[in-house]
Amino acid sequence: MDVITTDGFTGNVALKTMEGAVRYAFAELRQAISESRLARLGAAMQRSRLRELHRRLDAEAHGGAVLLGLNGTVVIAHGASRAQGISAACRLAADLSAAGVVNAIGERMAATSRSHRLWWSSHGGDRLE
Repeated sequence: MDVITTDGFTGNVALKTMEGAVRYAFAELRQAISESRLARLGAAMQRSRLRELHRRLDAEAHGGAVLLGLNGTVVIAHGASRAQGISAACRLAADLSAAGVVNAIGERMAATSRSHRLWWSSHGGDRLE
């Protein structure tokens, strides 16, 4: 799983760019496949792999993005999501909640914050020079 951490505006720009690039790539692939009989035959032979690729890159299959930094589980679905995307977003939120992801992140952040404060104070972080 890949994780991208960003502010809302930058994340939205990145997401829209990625969605557009995937849509463009599939449109180009569809056009290339339709240009000759040999290409159509090759596509037919790779039909299951092409469907798997489409499924892996389909935003509707993933549901949404997780919004962290809140005291709860929040999944943001795309504004144009259809029933499949909303359902996937709900499943993702339920899975994250059941796994206690928000609490685990909070505990890890607290531990990291304590270790950074300890390091800072042991290296003269309290002194103003």
